[in-house]
Amino acid sequence: LGFIEHESNGKSGDESRSWNRSYLRYTQSRTGKDRKWWWSLKVWYPYSIEDHTSELLEHRGVWELQIAGSSLFQSLFDVNEIVLRIYAGGKSRVDPTRGGQELTYREKGSARAFLLPLYFQIFHGYGENQLDAGDNRWGLRAGVGF
Repeated sequence: LGFIEHESNGKSGDESRSWNRSYLRYTQSRTGKDRKWWWSLKVWYPYSIEDHTSELLEHRGVWELQIAGSSLFQSLFDVNEIVLRIYAGGKSRVDPTRGGQELTYREKGSARAFLLPLYFQIFHGYGENQLDAGDNRWGLRAGVGF
């Protein structure tokens, strides 16, 4: 249960966007011999919404679902995780095709193979950032950690 969650883009003036929400999150996990699977459903009630932030709410909706698995490639990497995140949007604020979909893979590398931690992410949808929430975007990200 979250009483206050604040999100802001940190800008001022005409580019300022922020909103608050209270939320309820349910998470369930299952651990197998070598793997862990979990899913989470988060629903929220938005409030303290600025006039120019209302478009953001249309594309962030009122719920988010995450499904994840970890230690999927243990023979290569010490710690790894893949996460699918879907959130709703649209006029009804519950339509997953008018929100966003995000697939993330991250790992901590492996001392056995002298590999650096890797990160990959694919995003599609609306509301990825607050300033242009109404734009339908595709994004591909990759990186390494130290």
